[in-house]
Amino acid sequence: GRWLWFNPGVAKAALTCRGSGLSWYTRETGQISMAGDGGVHFGVNELGLINVYAKDIGYLPLWQQRIWSGFNVAPDGGVSKELLASQAEGMPAETQAAEQFLVKAREALDEALLARFGKRVFRGHLGIVEIASRCHRFRALDRASLFELAKDLARITADDIDSKELQTIVPLENEEKRGSLKSLERVIAKVRTSRFAAPAMKALFGIYDLRLADAHLASEEVNQSLERIGVNPKDPYVVQGRDMLEALVSTLYAIARVIHEPERHVISE
Repeated sequence: GRWLWFNPGVAKAALTCRGSGLSWYTRETGQISMAGDGGVHFGVNELGLINVYAKDIGYLPLWQQRIWSGFNVAPDGGVSKELLASQAEGMPAETQAAEQFLVKAREALDEALLARFGKRVFRGHLGIVEIASRCHRFRALDRASLFELAKDLARITADDIDSKELQTIVPLENEEKRGSLKSLERVIAKVRTSRFAAPAMKALFGIYDLRLADAHLASEEVNQSLERIGVNPKDPYVVQGRDMLEALVSTLYAIARVIHEPERHVISE
């Protein structure tokens, strides 16, 4: 009847094993498998620590128990509320993890622009699905790895946007240079107004800024980028990673809705 607490680095270690996998049940619960078996049901608490029911660890093969035990930490922050709801109360939370929707959100935006202008937002690089599968909150274990997560998120968004296609919708002016994100912003402005386009793009620009960051960037500049995304720089890194993912997914869906039905949807400033 007890739960254990683990440093979130255990997820990264587990996912290096052949046949391993990470899936999500709710916003804060999921399953980690190291060998293609049933895996372990886990929850993430408010401090970004991983909780697992002690008996579930006891059922694992010894080699897997050793990996988990290497990341065992003292109880802190309580047991994940969503894990308790599922395992102790039998009432799983009706929430969803952003990790599950990265590819779907891209597709929603693509479909919205295709329906309205006959153009796609993204080029659709063959490696997108594989990159997206690596984009999860447990990548963010420190400042440097938070930047690495941002870099991969930028690869499946800003780096894959087809600027030339978007510029057929809003042509370049004389001697104008416009990158991928600015091109998307101009399309939103065409559908609505520039007043709505700027706040719509904040998270995408913030993630791109972090993509270009390195460990030597001043904290003030990093914090400004995080706040632009809607991430609290004082939160644990895993929580920052989760919030970055949620901001991106929410942004892609919001832009898709605005393009699809501009009169019905408003993006707040």
